[in-house]
Amino acid sequence: MESMESRNQPIDMFDNIFGGIGKGCASHPWEVIVGVLTVTACMLTIDKTADPSLSDGPNSLPHSTKIVDDESHAIDVIFMTLIRCIAVLYCYYQFNNLRQLDSKYVLGIAAMFTVFSSFVFSTIVIHYLNGDLKDAMFLFLLVLLVNLKKASLLAQFALSGCSQTEVINNISKGMSLLGPSFSLDSIVCSLVISVGMLSGVQRLETLCMFTCMSFIVNYVVIMSFYPACLSLVLDLLRGGDENGMPFSGDRSQITAICNDHKTDPITQRVKVIMSVGVMIVHAQSRWALSGMETETDNMLGIQVTKFAVYNETEENTHRSVHNSIVHWMASGADHIVILILLLSMIVWFWFFGDRDDIAHTLAQVNKQSVNTSGNSVHALETQKNIQHRESQTDNRKPSVYTSNKMVQTENVDSSIVLEDNNVEIRTFDECLDVYKTQKSAEQLNDEEVLMLVKSNHIKPYMLEKCVNNPERGVGLRRKIIAAESNLAEALIQLPYIGYDYSKVLGTNCENVIGYVAVPVGVAGPLLVDDVFYQVPMATTEGCLVASTNRGCRALTLCGGVITRVVDDGMTRGPVVRFSSVTTASEAKIWMDNPENFKIIKSAFDSTSRFARLTKLLVRIAGRHLFIRFTASTGDAMGMNMLSKGTEKSLKIIGEYFPDMEVLSLSGNFCSDKKPAAVNWIEGRGKYVVSEAIVPAKVVTEVLKTTVAALVDVNISKNLMGSAIAGSIGGNNAHAANVVTAVYIATGQDPAQNVASSNCMTLMEAFGDDLYVSCTMPSVEIGTVGGGTSLPGQSACLEMLGVRGANSQSPGANAKRLARILCATVLAGELSLMSALTAGHLVKSHMTHNRSAPSIQNLDSEPCESTRQIKHCVS
Repeated sequence: MESMESRNQPIDMFDNIFGGIGKGCASHPWEVIVGVLTVTACMLTIDKTADPSLSDGPNSLPHSTKIVDDESHAIDVIFMTLIRCIAVLYCYYQFNNLRQLDSKYVLGIAAMFTVFSSFVFSTIVIHYLNGDLKDAMFLFLLVLLVNLKKASLLAQFALSGCSQTEVINNISKGMSLLGPSFSLDSIVCSLVISVGMLSGVQRLETLCMFTCMSFIVNYVVIMSFYPACLSLVLDLLRGGDENGMPFSGDRSQITAICNDHKTDPITQRVKVIMSVGVMIVHAQSRWALSGMETETDNMLGIQVTKFAVYNETEENTHRSVHNSIVHWMASGADHIVILILLLSMIVWFWFFGDRDDIAHTLAQVNKQSVNTSGNSVHALETQKNIQHRESQTDNRKPSVYTSNKMVQTENVDSSIVLEDNNVEIRTFDECLDVYKTQKSAEQLNDEEVLMLVKSNHIKPYMLEKCVNNPERGVGLRRKIIAAESNLAEALIQLPYIGYDYSKVLGTNCENVIGYVAVPVGVAGPLLVDDVFYQVPMATTEGCLVASTNRGCRALTLCGGVITRVVDDGMTRGPVVRFSSVTTASEAKIWMDNPENFKIIKSAFDSTSRFARLTKLLVRIAGRHLFIRFTASTGDAMGMNMLSKGTEKSLKIIGEYFPDMEVLSLSGNFCSDKKPAAVNWIEGRGKYVVSEAIVPAKVVTEVLKTTVAALVDVNISKNLMGSAIAGSIGGNNAHAANVVTAVYIATGQDPAQNVASSNCMTLMEAFGDDLYVSCTMPSVEIGTVGGGTSLPGQSACLEMLGVRGANSQSPGANAKRLARILCATVLAGELSLMSALTAGHLVKSHMTHNRSAPSIQNLDSEPCESTRQIKHCVS
């Protein structure tokens, strides 16, 4: 492990360097652009005082003298025509690939960059070297287009930002990802091409020098001028609005690009070795040729004189009209070929280029229908998709460039979800033979797999494993459900494409047919134990996040919330039965003995690195014993740890009491996911308390009520009202609302809000101020295991700084999350109680929590609660 980390240190260092370069260029675009243009102007004027008639100036190329005879001229025309044709074809190929992108901005920016850098910067360098621009132009274009993909990828990074700050950060991230590989590629290509300068062929040496210089120039431009220009152009297009809308709006592209362009250490090492080898070849060749330079120069001078005299004589003695026409045709043949090729490409692009786009669009329209139903519902879904898009087009005009689909999902490989209906279906025996031979249905098409499912050779719950593709397996299951239960129309609205099912299968859900997106809001900043938090809340209840956010504001203004975890222990309560009451009572007395507890604890603790048994609570009912095991479980919620430890402990107890019969590992004495007084009294999970002192000024100005009114309503509602209702642990206003929202956002078990929502909210006057506290004795929560490993939920935990296990202090992350939850509940309690006291509850819910948006009321006067929410947000 240490060796791997040491190998990755240089890669991380280069990533940071190029990320810093990209961020610097994007943050100061004007400075970079002016600097590059200044250097360019210097290169243009540096040799203006030189005599243009001199061909052997200091900046001249070593072989720029134009020496040709009839044979060499013909070869030169053919060679340069071939290079120009390749450049034109490759240019068309690259731009045709760019047209496949959904964003017109990527195509425009890449085209602008190509024209500007290729025809300006490269020509300036060749001008500085006194080279022949006519012969080198297409080489520059060919070399630049090798790097066009990098430029378009960096443009995709920038266009996914929602603000100028995010654009700068995305450019920095793109540079850190693409910079190292691009630098190494440029070095390798330059060294390899420069080998041609050692060939001794003057024309080839000149062209190779042009190409190497073009690589260097384009590298400098992409690493400096292009990021600055990209940042500046996007800023100007946004009109200077820092929070302007994104151009593409698809942030998932960044993740896809990062996954597709991860650095391959093996490839990088091979390129480094290749570079060293080419450098050795250069050094050896230069040393071997150094002694031959004088003789070669003398011979070259003689040949120059001979050819120059010969060409001058020929040109002066053949001036006939016929020879002039032949000469024009010979010298212009390459231009005629290039012109014909360009016209052909333009005609093809104009008249036939959209056919692929039309086919791609039709494939996208049919993609969802192919995967959600069989052939019988294909036409129905296609028609609904088209109607949905037409209604969206007629009813509103989108303000930004978006993907127009029934359910917007990430762009994925169409081979996963789209199949050619014309593929011949093999016979059942052939399909079964393939499945049994390969022990996989990966090579079978969808219809063939469904054939094996109907014959019970493949179980529907094993589809993901059989086809070795979780997403395809989900799509096949949707077809089965749609055909068997006539649910094709319902499944259209349930998305499934673009989700990482590999993290779900076998862990979180079975028989998967899609996923449900729940909106996630944020409440905060909330000051908890001198640390600010932005608390994520996943909910569909209007006003909940806004109300909690108002409570966070009030608590932050009063100095924050103080929290403590006073106990920590998950429970499991099996039920066992003995032959008689006598044996059962003896077993209870035996387990209550501290020495015997050590025996049980030793067996329990041996089942896990983190689970540690802390106490036993034994209750007898006839000849039955209910044993409540309580143990700390580190950063996990811990139910699985408790089950393993309890099972091992019962085996040890059974050795001392052979007539003990284990009826159930869970005897409802835990008590899990059920209202139970034992959890309220004894606690389960984390026992958390939180408190705050809210100044009277904050109560009046932010909460719009008074201290006395709050105390009075709290006593009447949360204490007396809950007692009248016979509530167990329900002495609160709406703790379950906040608990469930935070649980869904952070990947907890939502069903455990039953016990976790046990809360007592107390309010009392503290001089002129308000003292408020929440006591939650059974918060069942964790930061590892279960849904905490899913991408979205893991991101929410990262927001709070508690993702995963705490390596230094096991259990610290889970306790910290429990304290944040209790403080957030306190904020929600304070805000709702204030709204009830001031009579704002009904007004706010009628305004914000309606099933259908009330468009006619949008221009009406906002209610008091709305004004409070806006004030809190501001």
